[in-house]
Amino acid sequence: MNNIQSLILILLISHFLGDYYLQTKQMSELKGHKLKELILHFFIHLILNVGLVYISFGSRLLIIPLLISLSHLLIDFIKGKMNSKYENHKFTIYMLDQFFHICLIVLVTYLFTDISYLIFNSNINRVLNRFSINPVALLKNILVIVIIIKPASISIKLFLEKFNFEDKQLTSSAESDNAEENIKSLTNAGSTIGILERIIIYILARMSQFAAIGFVLTAKSITRYEKITKSPAFGEYYLIGTLFSFLIVILLVVIL
Repeated sequence: MNNIQSLILILLISHFLGDYYLQTKQMSELKGHKLKELILHFFIHLILNVGLVYISFGSRLLIIPLLISLSHLLIDFIKGKMNSKYENHKFTIYMLDQFFHICLIVLVTYLFTDISYLIFNSNINRVLNRFSINPVALLKNILVIVIIIKPASISIKLFLEKFNFEDKQLTSSAESDNAEENIKSLTNAGSTIGILERIIIYILARMSQFAAIGFVLTAKSITRYEKITKSPAFGEYYLIGTLFSFLIVILLVVIL
């Protein structure tokens, strides 16, 4: 088993869990200018990183999660300053932030890992061997699922914000007294559909069922056909969101 690859995958899973699943919207907004929120976010990452590495490899490699957590703190501090200075480039800053986090995880792991300490937990190894499970393949699939649910949804939402699409049918108070609730409901439904779509596409791509992927995208478009024909702006917005969502899955399949 390629243990250093397993360590990197575990640290990446920890990163995305800490940045997306264990970070509230309030914490995300406040950590850029409030030290308390930034420190709290740091400790969440530190506990996750140390915990997962300790369970998987024991105590000899704990310097790695410590260094990665400290680098995470530094990058997030810089990101907060950049967001305040360049308010119109938040998506670019967000993507650079994630890029540097991932690069540092890989770099720190390769530079500071003592290969002789890379001994995977024997109990976990025994269970995986009993069921003939490849640990690296398992970790890759877990990482992809973790990414395509919440991180992908948030990334797509941030990317689409700059287009400022507004559905006048929904926002017109003359047509709906509950416009805000309708928009929120449709947004949540759209997000859920997007998550299911990405999971299905990922499974089909792994099975090399590329024709079926086309069917999934076609079926999704049919459900929105009437709205697309009535609102060209919505059609463009919908197409951009769908293609970006599809691109995320394809990149993950190619890279991992």
